[in-house]
Amino acid sequence: MPNPTLEQIAEEDVNNHFGNRLTTEEHTLAVQILKEIYYETESKALALGEWRARVNQFEQDLHTRLSQADTPSQRAALRFSILYLQSVASEAARDIFSNPQESLTFLEQSLEHAENFLTQGETAAVVRERVLILYYNAGLTLGTVPFNDAERQLKSFQRGLEHAENFLTQKRRWGCGNGC
Repeated sequence: MPNPTLEQIAEEDVNNHFGNRLTTEEHTLAVQILKEIYYETESKALALGEWRARVNQFEQDLHTRLSQADTPSQRAALRFSILYLQSVASEAARDIFSNPQESLTFLEQSLEHAENFLTQGETAAVVRERVLILYYNAGLTLGTVPFNDAERQLKSFQRGLEHAENFLTQKRRWGCGNGC
């Protein structure tokens, strides 16, 4: 059996991680992000500067598409993709480039995007889930070497919990049927 392609590897990882929780558009973008930002970076041994330019271009393209999106589902898919891109970039910075500061920078950028998306009224579950994961990952990162910043770590975890509580409260307040 031939070796799987990078796209097949990325697709398998996305399927394993997200199961069937993504729309077709979200799934397609997640596979593309994982392939281009993580696996191709690793296989081609890209330099940090070249990789960073690739991430920035990918993000600009997503923001352009977001500004042109017509429907809430398109906006949600693109917002998820922007947050997922930042998550994958953070992992690549940590795992491939062994650069914890770059990893944290991507997490912090993603949290800024997340807060903006929530302020704009984004309520899609896939975006909310990504927001909570980002706060958790930022907290974990801040608690490790070289940061060891317990105060910022705690703030990150607390902010994530505040969002989780808010998401649950909104669901009940807006009515989710019997059993909520």
